Amino acid sequence: MMEINNQYVIIDHTWLWRADHDIAGSVKYSRNYVENGLQVNADNVKAFGLFSEHNLGDLVQWNGNNGEVYFYQSELPYDVTQQNYADKGYAGFYLGDSVTNFRGYGVAVYTYFRDHTVWQPEGIKVSSSSSGIHFQNSYIRYLNGDGGLNHVLNGEGKGVKVGDTDSYLCSHNAYSLSSNRTMTPQIRMSASETKAAKFNTRLRGVRAELELLTKRQEKAEQSQEVRK
Repeated sequence: MMEINNQYVIIDHTWLWRADHDIAGSVKYSRNYVENGLQVNADNVKAFGLFSEHNLGDLVQWNGNNGEVYFYQSELPYDVTQQNYADKGYAGFYLGDSVTNFRGYGVAVYTYFRDHTVWQPEGIKVSSSSSGIHFQNSYIRYLNGDGGLNHVLNGEGKGVKVGDTDSYLCSHNAYSLSSNRTMTPQIRMSASETKAAKFNTRLRGVRAELELLTKRQEKAEQSQEVRK
């Protein structure tokens, strides 16, 4: 559905949804084929408020290094089988083999296997054992249907099913604390990373200005209504 191949892309509040219903009603038998909601193939990509639902492969497939995701919500497809989905190793969020540095905060995967019994091994799948991969406050939830999820991330975190609907994983490879180490490690940025950081600062400034202008416009329109 959406593929990113350039560095320093910022994704902001994006909902990538394979239609689970259309004008004729519910979609079944893995029709309306979309494999991935998002595929990231570049380094230094950030996502804020990312949503991906009902796609028939990995809902998000992240293959770039130095990626960051802040809040991710997903819902696995309704109309798959054990054989064509779970047994093929798909996941709600998949971190590729080549990734050695990544941070995910508030990554969540929901399940509602409506048409068949499906037991999914995990909601989040991480192929690399690199210590540079960090997930904080991950979550899976059983919504309805048959089957469920066995773990939150790889073999970590308990599963969810009927009668046991929520599971949290506080951290995967959390930063260790000591007198000489903080939760945010010191990273020496390259020239291109410094340029990107300056761009992000300017972008935040532009957003703040737009919000201020919007509030002023709304206030002016309200004053006009009062005068009428």
